[in-house]
Parts: sequence; structure tokens; C-alpha cells
Amino acid sequence: MMPMQNSNRERRWAWGIALLYGCFVVFIIGLIVFASSQDFPLVEQDYYQKELRYQQRIDQSAGSLALADRLTIELGENTPTLTLSFPREFDAARISGTITLYRPSDPDLDRLVQIDATQMNTQIIPIGDLRPGLWYVKVDWHHANDVYFDEQKIVIE
Repeated sequence: MMPMQNSNRERRWAWGIALLYGCFVVFIIGLIVFASSQDFPLVEQDYYQKELRYQQRIDQSAGSLALADRLTIELGENTPTLTLSFPREFDAARISGTITLYRPSDPDLDRLVQIDATQMNTQIIPIGDLRPGLWYVKVDWHHANDVYFDEQKIVIE
């Protein structure tokens, strides 16, 4: 009678190991199906081309940092506005470029604004319609033949 109990016990171990491996395989397949169904949107569609222009952007940022009177970006305290103040020694009529309000978590919310500096070398952008959260203000601007780039993080509450 003893030999039968060992055989029965060995079968239970075999079934247990087979069940463990089976559950592991089902778990791995489920994980693969779940991971492949996730949507991972690119933050920027043409990221590769932008990466190739990265050195140019570094040079533009260095030029902006070298200015004695730099571009300032301020978030309005009482009103939902963004105020950009360009260097005072620059002629407002010769300042041009774009301001990108970039939302890292949702590229559909990005906004592009053309620079239109006033006589005081400032530009005020209403931001009351922007969603709360982290935004990047990217200013790609030109004065005469010089190209500059400034970037600043802001948090809209």
C-alpha cells in the first residue's frame, strides 16, 4: 500500500508544478497584451529632426545668456497674463519670432503666438484659457540678424 501513496504524492507535485508554470505563462501573455494595448504618444511628433537642431538651439541660448539685459518672462499675479520683457536696448520694431506655450502632458494644448513687442519692448499674452499645470514658455526670437532662444517653466494654478 505504501508505494501507491508515494505515486499519488508525486502526481500532486507534478500537477502543482504544471499549474504554477501554466499560471506564469498566462500572466506573461496577459502582461504582453496589456502592454501592447497602451498608448504612448510622442511628446513631439518630429523629435528626431528637433534633436538634430539641438546644437543650434544651445548656441542661441548661449547668445541670450550673454546679453547684459536679458529677456524676462513673468506670470501675472492678479490677472491671468504672461508678460515678456525684451532687452531695453533693442529696437522693438526689429524684434520678431515666436512664443510657444508648450504643455508636456498634452501636445494638443500647445499654443503658438507671434512676437509683437510694443514700444516698451514688452508683450502681454492672456493665459486665462490655459489649463492649470506645468507649461514651458519657449521664446525663439530675432533682433536684427541675431537669433536668440529662451525657455522657462511656469506653473499655472
